[in-house]
Amino acid sequence: MLSAISVENVLRNASGWIDRLVGKLEALERLFLSRRRVTDSYDPSDTLRVASTMGEAASWLVFLGDDFDSYAEFLSSARPELGGRIDALRDAIAELGKFCREAAESVDEILEIGLKVAAKSDRRSVEVTRKLYESYQRLREALKRLGRDCGYVLRSKKPGDRIDIALLANDVANCIHVVGEEMAKLRNELEKGMERSGLCYVARDADPWLADLCKRWSGYVERNGDLYMPEDREALVGVVMDGRASFRVGSSTGHATHVYVEDGGVRVRYYDEDQPVNEIFDEVLSRYCNCRSLSDGVECWCPKTEEVKDALARMLSLVTSMDIRIREKGFGKELEFAKRFVWGGGA
Repeated sequence: MLSAISVENVLRNASGWIDRLVGKLEALERLFLSRRRVTDSYDPSDTLRVASTMGEAASWLVFLGDDFDSYAEFLSSARPELGGRIDALRDAIAELGKFCREAAESVDEILEIGLKVAAKSDRRSVEVTRKLYESYQRLREALKRLGRDCGYVLRSKKPGDRIDIALLANDVANCIHVVGEEMAKLRNELEKGMERSGLCYVARDADPWLADLCKRWSGYVERNGDLYMPEDREALVGVVMDGRASFRVGSSTGHATHVYVEDGGVRVRYYDEDQPVNEIFDEVLSRYCNCRSLSDGVECWCPKTEEVKDALARMLSLVTSMDIRIREKGFGKELEFAKRFVWGGGA
């Protein structure tokens, strides 16, 4: 399993996604409530917007869950006092995504039936299916481990009951909001006792060699800013705790590098499914380290020296958006550029 690819950036961005989704759902809830006061029926396009927004929420939460899973185990071991909260939040994110999906499918049923044929009383409500009910209850159980609950109207509903679409949207929005609040709390706890330097978050007990590695990498990233796609540059962050360092090196899920102090040296694990990038990483770092290519990246054992520290920091600054540069300029040119920058120590 991958490790702490982003203590601050992923949680911060995830909170931003959640805030935007909550805003959309709350806006739709207000739209539906205002329409109900004016007319006795809903426009099918509004119902479609509710379903699509809930579906979007479910998709975002799957992406968020993958990112969270990738560093939850690392954080639990590095901060054992937060392990229970991290595990509970991981489960809550997964259950929230499933709940949003079931809610979207429930609203979709109205569109499938057809608003013109449905009875007036049914045009603005959906059935609480057993799947929707059970998904909601699983989410509530996960939140109880965090001392929280969510939703309002659904709490009193049973399978077979009906719920107003606007109120269902409001309950979904509230549940997303509660999970967002818990993520913000965790983010604040993780930042305690950590020093920020550029793109790096360094714990007080961090290995000095790894801490300096992260800071050098951050410096090279700033120097090489023109090499990166904007979305990749925005995602970059490094975290150093004890004898472990983790770097988010791109915007793709799982694009990370982890460095561990081991047997007097350091173990480097680079994760990427783009084989041309892996080949360059392997060839360039093999000048300093014992590396081997894997199906999902490269693993190296390196001596813990100043030369290796600088070479590794330089190499990590180049892998970001490297696949794009290879497609635009060619493999050979990117390989030669990497060799000059890492081996030659040039700007």
